[in-house]
Amino acid sequence: MSEHSIGHPRFFDANCQVGRHNQRIEGTPYALGDLIADMREQAIAARLVHHAMAKENDTAAGNSRLMREITGQEGLYPCWGLGTWVTGEMSRPADLLRQLRESNVRAVRFFRYSYAIPPDEWSMGELWTALEEHCVPLVLDLGQRWATMDELGAREVWELCHAHPNLPVILTKHRIRFNRQVYQLFEACPNLRLELSGYWHYRMVEDICLRFGRQRLLFGTNWPYMDSSFAIAAVMYAEVSDEDRVAVAGGNLRSLLEAVQW
Repeated sequence: MSEHSIGHPRFFDANCQVGRHNQRIEGTPYALGDLIADMREQAIAARLVHHAMAKENDTAAGNSRLMREITGQEGLYPCWGLGTWVTGEMSRPADLLRQLRESNVRAVRFFRYSYAIPPDEWSMGELWTALEEHCVPLVLDLGQRWATMDELGAREVWELCHAHPNLPVILTKHRIRFNRQVYQLFEACPNLRLELSGYWHYRMVEDICLRFGRQRLLFGTNWPYMDSSFAIAAVMYAEVSDEDRVAVAGGNLRSLLEAVQW
């Protein structure tokens, strides 16, 4: 996971999906070949990938399918979807952590609205504690294509981050019209990060790097729902230092994955 020279960052996509999905328009990309072709065209070095089946149908089946599809593919890193073990849809936390370790899966994704599972301590705290113990990054998927301001659930995010201060928590697909909620959360939650594909504010990369530090931001495309070039331009045209650009483009995500303690 080495970097290219300063000024020419290796992009590591923190938000990418593979597999046929419910919102697909006929003719649009979704398959593994499409994903890899987009990486070549956009010069994206690596991607953290989850499966549409894990989001929209069955987390365990989707995770298994993801592994079958991407294993052996250079530059693709699995991100498993999370469900509830109470209904038998997913292994209990201790068994799930063992499966993550055996499969070398270093990030997981919680689909807040797909399965209507409360993220609160009484509901998912056992799993959050297990992930925190091993520093496994938790991606909070807040919507379908993206999430509105009303779907953020700022109190839920705050409670999760404060109950598990050593758990890396990543907000993803968060699209809002103003930045006050995210900035309040950044101020209150040192372990919170933001994936950039849905965050469309003017000079948002510069402002967050200045106010909170470059470590808070992760490059992401939200492929196949969005064109990857948009996210790349947001990083490449940001008026930040070369060191900041390299960190946001991929260095921060690499550091999080390398910090997982198996």
